[in-house]
Amino acid sequence: MSIANRSSRLLLPALPLLAAGCSRGLREKAADIVLVTKALDSEWWQRVKAGAEAAARAEPGVRLAVLAPEREINLAQQVAILEDQILKKPAALAVAPCGIAQILPVLDKAKAAGIPVLIVDTDLPWPPRLSFLGIDNRLGERLAGDYIVRAIGGKGKVAVLRGVLGVTTHDERLAGFHEAIARAPGVHCVAVQPANSERALGMSVMENILTIHPDLRAVFATK
Repeated sequence: MSIANRSSRLLLPALPLLAAGCSRGLREKAADIVLVTKALDSEWWQRVKAGAEAAARAEPGVRLAVLAPEREINLAQQVAILEDQILKKPAALAVAPCGIAQILPVLDKAKAAGIPVLIVDTDLPWPPRLSFLGIDNRLGERLAGDYIVRAIGGKGKVAVLRGVLGVTTHDERLAGFHEAIARAPGVHCVAVQPANSERALGMSVMENILTIHPDLRAVFATK
């Protein structure tokens, strides 16, 4: 099963967890829960959306809305979405934060409004969160790096297409990958370029890398 499939299935018990964390008499009335992801323009986030919607259908009395900025790089748009939803006072929020410093003050507003918050995909240092739903990105991509080293016979050039700069999830994945190839002296990382989790940009960046390094043996993508 792919990481995307596992993540979407993990959301199945997440909505009942959110409902249990609400404190406004949800047993007597419908619970409006809002999931705010980083974007909805990729298969990954569509699977996350599908998992949440499946959980909502299985929970009587839960109404789910899934919202997101147009692109993962649109942090200001995600902040605006969250602020708008906090004003509407949903029963709970599930948030996949595009950033940390910019999102923390908004989460403080949710706490002040008495809205439980579940953090998804990218953890952040905010103790009031109800829980964190995600994986150990550093470990996962260390394993991916080990696989690439074996696949290319322990020698050759590799490159990395990473997600948005400064996003913890991508930083941890990149760190895990570098830890793996550091143990293989014959493997050299010749490029690390951001593609912002966008297919068109990723294709353009990859074409440029191949022009400079036509003898590339492998590519690792953080998203």
